[in-house]
Parts: sequence; structure tokens; C-alpha cells
Amino acid sequence: GLSHGGRPRPPRGVADQLSSLLTSLLSGDGSLNDRIGNLNERMEAVKDKFMPYQINQALLDNTGIRHVLHCQPAHRELEITSEVMDGPASLIMDEAENRMHIQNAILYTLINQA
Repeated sequence: GLSHGGRPRPPRGVADQLSSLLTSLLSGDGSLNDRIGNLNERMEAVKDKFMPYQINQALLDNTGIRHVLHCQPAHRELEITSEVMDGPASLIMDEAENRMHIQNAILYTLINQA
């Protein structure tokens, strides 16, 4: 929802009702175009706007959220803190491993159709 002044509210009201959170990049889809050029300028432009949505240990402690996912690559200390990303609530590496197996299965299927 929106608070006064049209600025988004931090997700804590919604997060209180959740057991898991999924976050993504602040700057785009992680493609090569996001990694070169004006990435630093774009990150600075959105950082302050999105910092209230950062997944950090205080958010987990205050809401009881038990699991965290991130689609990768992550900008540590921006959309998610290293403490959470490397902590016991993180399922991020499991998510990445599952994605790798799915991608391999798709490639295997496509290659063996010929």
C-alpha cells in the first residue's frame, strides 16, 4: 500500500503474515546489459526508494519469517543483506541448484528430440 506522500510502506505489515519471502534484483533481470554501462548510476537512483524493502535480519526477527529466496544474482546489502543470504533462513543456494537441474532437464529434452 501507499503511505502519506505516495511513498511505499515497508512490507512489515504484510510480512507479519508470511513464513517465506522472495526477492529479486533492484536493477533489472541481471542480464549483461544490467552489469555494464550505467549500472552504478541506476543502482544509486533506486537504492533509497527500495531500501525500506530490503530483506534483513531485523525483518526476519520482527516477523517470524523462516525462509528466504532470491532469484540471483544478488546485490548484497541492497535487496538482501549478506547476514540473511548466508544465514539459516536462506534457501537461495537450494533454489539455484533446483533451477540448474530444471535447466539441464530442458536442454536434455531439447537435444534428444532430434
